[in-house]
Amino acid sequence: MPPGELSWEVERDHLQARAPIAAPFPDDLRRVRIYVHAPSSAARVLQRTTEALACVIRPPSEPWPSQDDWQRLLPSWFVAACLPAAGALPAEAAGVEVERWTVDGFTYWFEPAQREWWWWDAEFVSADDLIIRVAVTELQFSHQALEWLLWAAGATLVEDEFVRELSQRSAPRSPK
Repeated sequence: MPPGELSWEVERDHLQARAPIAAPFPDDLRRVRIYVHAPSSAARVLQRTTEALACVIRPPSEPWPSQDDWQRLLPSWFVAACLPAAGALPAEAAGVEVERWTVDGFTYWFEPAQREWWWWDAEFVSADDLIIRVAVTELQFSHQALEWLLWAAGATLVEDEFVRELSQRSAPRSPK
């Protein structure tokens, strides 16, 4: 395993835990929080998200499934939320946000050579809110595939800690 990555086994264990883990965080990685809002359904969003991620977090030694295989391997609710498999949109390949993704555009970002983040843990803030923590090598990383998955799973707001901080700084302040 190259430095600055989690092994797929560690990531899979963290994903299956579905709760914060008291494991030491690797020194060569950084942790980033992603805030998720899903009115009355944060638990369902987490369950669906981990269900889909369990399909794409794979041993790097296994052959990568074909587009047709992914249609069968991923949960049917996720495949139904995606655009039809008419080929990846150019924006998806560049990591640009698009409203809906194709299955192929989504799975591309989980190929071992494309990974820039790894699942660390998640915790509920309330029935509506969830914080997901991912491990990254660089603070600028492509996580749009995770964002799309969270939206498809039922989230109504997804923002990383940097966007959240900027939006809070620029919010109008009430006079004293």
